[in-house]
This record gives sequence, C-alpha cells and structure tokens, in this order.
Amino acid sequence: MHVPVMSRVRAVVVLLVGSWFGGLVMAWKLGVVLQMLKVLGLTLSAVALCLCYLCYSPAPQDVAEPWKTTVIMSFMRFAGIVVRGYKTLGFGESLDIIRATFGKMKSPCPADDPRLKIEDTTFGDVKVRLYRPKARRGEQLAGVLYFHGGGWAFGSVDQYDPFIRYIAINTGAVVVCVDYRLAPEYIFPTPLEDCLHATEYFLQHAEDYNVDSSRIGVLGDSSGGNLAAAVALKLNRPEKKNLPPLKFQSLLYPALQALDFRTDSYKRGNSMDILTIDMMTFYWCIYLTGSHARHPDFSSNNHVPPDLRKRLSTVGSVRSKDNNPVTNLPDDMKDIVNPYFAPLLADDADLRGLPPAYILTCGFDVLRDDGIMYAKRLETLGVPVTYDHLESAFHGITVMGFKPFSYSLGRESLKRVVDILRENL
Repeated sequence: MHVPVMSRVRAVVVLLVGSWFGGLVMAWKLGVVLQMLKVLGLTLSAVALCLCYLCYSPAPQDVAEPWKTTVIMSFMRFAGIVVRGYKTLGFGESLDIIRATFGKMKSPCPADDPRLKIEDTTFGDVKVRLYRPKARRGEQLAGVLYFHGGGWAFGSVDQYDPFIRYIAINTGAVVVCVDYRLAPEYIFPTPLEDCLHATEYFLQHAEDYNVDSSRIGVLGDSSGGNLAAAVALKLNRPEKKNLPPLKFQSLLYPALQALDFRTDSYKRGNSMDILTIDMMTFYWCIYLTGSHARHPDFSSNNHVPPDLRKRLSTVGSVRSKDNNPVTNLPDDMKDIVNPYFAPLLADDADLRGLPPAYILTCGFDVLRDDGIMYAKRLETLGVPVTYDHLESAFHGITVMGFKPFSYSLGRESLKRVVDILRENL
C-alpha cells in the first residue's frame, strides 16, 4: 500500500518526539530508581555495620588461634541474636532453631570407609551406631561407648560421625555411639537410662561384636561427659557387680554440677560466646525440669538456697552434706543433688572403686572447675586419674580438629584422647 510522503514524515516526527519524551520519562524514572538503590544500599550498609558492631566478639589474645576464634564467637553471638528474635517474634522456641542450625553443622566425611564397618542398630530398645574396625581372625578388640555432647538437648550420631570414625580407626576399638533421647521431651533420668541400658547390653553381648568385655570403657564430651560419669557411677553400685566392670572412663570438659554457676571458671568462661552462663544454665534447666520456665533463676544463680550452694567449694572438693538438702526445693528441682544428675555430688563411698579416669579441661570454659573438682575428688579417694588441662583452649576444642574449624590444638587434643584410650583399654 502506498503511503504519502507527508504521512511518512509525520510518522517519523511523531516517533522521534515520542522517543524523546519517553526517554525523558525513563531517564527521570531511572534516576529515581538509582536514588532508591543508593538509599537501599546505604541502609543495608548501615544495617550490616550495626550487625557487625553487635555481633563482633573479640577473643582473648591468649586463647588458641584468636582470629579464628573471634570469627566463631562472632557467629555464635549473631546466632544468639537470631535465636532471640526467632522466639520474640513468635516463630517458635529457641531450641527449635538451635537444633535446626547445629544439627546441620556436620564435618565432611566419606560415606563409606574400607577400614570400618558401620551400621545402625539397637541395643535392646536403644538406638546406637556401631563403628567396627577390621580385626584379624580370632582377635578380640577393645570397646568404647560414646555419649555425644549438646546440652542433653541437641546433637546426634550424624553430627559427631567424623569424630567417632577417627576414634575407631585410630584406637582400633569398636565404638558404639548411643543415640539417646533428648531433653526437654525426655528429661532426667531418661537420657541417662538410655546410655546405661546400652552400656549394660554391650557388656553382656561383647563377644557378639568381637569385643573383649574386660576392655570396655565410656567416653563423653560436655553433657556426654556428664552421662559417661553417671554411667560409671551406676555400674559401680553393688547390684551391678554381676556385670563385667568398666575398665576406663574418659570425660572431656564434663558438666558435673548444677548448684553454683558463679565458680571462677563460669565467670571467666562467660566471656567466650561459644558457651556462656546463659547457655549452660538453659541446658541444665531443661534437662532437669523439661521447661525453660525456671531458666531466669538458674541464669542468675538463684535457683537453689545459698546454704545448699555452700556444699560446693569453688576449686576444692564437695563439702559435707547437710541433713535435708532438698527440703525447700520444688518437686521438679529435687534431683539437682542426685549424683546421677550431678556426679560431682556423689558420696565418697560411691566414688571409691570407680574405673580409672581421664579428665580434660579447658582454660576458657565455664565447665573447667567441674572437671578440676572431680579430678581432685577421685584422686583423693584413690581412683587413678590422668588429668589434662589446655589453658588456651575453649569448650568443644576436641571436636574442632576437623574442617571447617581445623584447630591445631583440637587435633592435638584428639590425638591425646586416642593415645589415652589405647593405653588404658
């Protein structure tokens, strides 16, 4: 179709004018967008700076690898802010996000290992994971029952898998990781009973797993150290003498008393955001009561009468018991002096005859004094004790020898644990 020249000129003019006007509009809008982006960028930068200021948690200069520790502590402080916000906004309880976060923090490891046979099974009704090194025909191996840390409330056999593999491969022992039930859904004594029942089963059926029943020990870190010590106490009772005795107990920075949260180590270790007074008292509270309702009293150290707290010396041994230590305590608090809940409070008679112990403590750990006091009590009562103290270390160091942490002190402490187990089992 033929279009007149003037019509074509008019069309071109309209297009040019329209393009020019549209360009102006777009330029104006783009300028606004750019301004908005600038404002947004400045806002995000300000928020990031505020977060950095709030989350920055400098490590003491005499702690192991201070810059790396600063990063970890700052992350822990940021996680604490997120956890509190999560709860404040009504999304759920703080433990939900703690489990979701730390449950996914697993070190990379091979799915299979030619040096080990790994299987999930049950000892009675208790879930366990077995790590069985290859043995020569007719050779019986040592055995280790491992109870993981996590404040009795989180942690799993999956999370600790690299640590357990390392122990099994380098000790040559069959390692049983007990998947005990967790608080607050299952409070004391259920987690302990799971660990005890698994241990009794292993002692009774050791030959089924090519293990010498006279060479079995327990190992635990943090809350797992509490469970290991309590299992050793339980098996030291007269009614358990029909079972093969434990040969050894290895307690890594164990939690052993809940009477006093203002010992010297609680005060010093509270500066490390890796494990603070607030965190540790939260775990003690839910393990004992199944609720965080009393946590403010635990955290402020007002959860027990002062006279009861005086039973515990700061760096010495447990003082003599008063006649009615739990008279004024609510029913859900009476087990706070139960020696199977807090092994440091056990009678001398119950501590005598315990298997030899290895106790590891860290200088920057709220639980340091628990381990020191327990080591002193055991030594005084004639129990052989090998005591190691890592002054520049902090809570959890032994499981931080793997990636992504790769602490040299973590690797050294783990090698020490392996050497101790090999020497004593």
